[in-house]
Amino acid sequence: MREQWFTRATELDPIGPTVREVDWASTSWGPPEDWAPGLRSAVEICLSTRFPVLVTWGPDLLMLYNEGYRAMLGREKQAGATGRPVAQVWSEVWPDISPLFGQVLSTGVPVYLEDTPLRVNRSGYDEDAWFTFCYSALRDESGQVQGVLDIAYETTEQVVARRRLSFVSMLSTQLHAATGDVDALGRVVSDVLGRSLDLHAAELSLLVDERFIPLARANPREVPLLDPSTVPELVRSHRAQVVGDTFVMPLTGSATDPVVGVLALRATAGRAPDGLQLDFMELVGVTIASALSTSVKHMSEVGE
Repeated sequence: MREQWFTRATELDPIGPTVREVDWASTSWGPPEDWAPGLRSAVEICLSTRFPVLVTWGPDLLMLYNEGYRAMLGREKQAGATGRPVAQVWSEVWPDISPLFGQVLSTGVPVYLEDTPLRVNRSGYDEDAWFTFCYSALRDESGQVQGVLDIAYETTEQVVARRRLSFVSMLSTQLHAATGDVDALGRVVSDVLGRSLDLHAAELSLLVDERFIPLARANPREVPLLDPSTVPELVRSHRAQVVGDTFVMPLTGSATDPVVGVLALRATAGRAPDGLQLDFMELVGVTIASALSTSVKHMSEVGE
């Protein structure tokens, strides 16, 4: 009868079958029917909510978590994470979070942090991610702290979106100040894009009389991002494309204006390539295209 609570609890969450597959009796927790009331209550709370929750308990801080938390583990950490020590599962960030666990375990005082950066490796590559979380003490019948309850959610998309919006705003402001002077505009592009946390390399070329003239470069490896022979075809397409690991965008003031340049961008390795990243690079391109097109028109008018 005592183990019926475990069956009922694990039926509440999609991760339930994974939790039941663990041979808990062979771990420091022991069989579920013998779990301490504090651990049992924490597990029931964890599996009855859709908010990401992690339960750790015992000297080795074994993990039990719900479906909401499993999403944060990524592709590679999910297999076999239930019932393993948190220090093993999150080994790459354990030096960062272990002092926080230690503080809760030794004092019982909760720890709450917002938008905390952690460099995780959960899908086969190092990834910059941000989390807001609260670590709270879990106690046994005698009141002794035996574990940590982690209520968390990932804020990576929000943090990166705010950073990118701020970057594009700064780029726009500085380009506006340089509009009318193509050389000054090139210097702004080199400087600002070279300081972006989301871009590893950038190259801007000016199109003059069907010739491409390098105008700006922020490329630490000094290896060209594009094969020059492929650029004319890209320009004729009149649309942004991804060539290998490089985003390429012909620059024009409007859909009816001629192409005035080509922008090539390569993202940093700390973020997985996705639609939001492509949207960001296209926004950078549109911002530069507007300033460059205006500057080229100004030069033409002055030349006349």
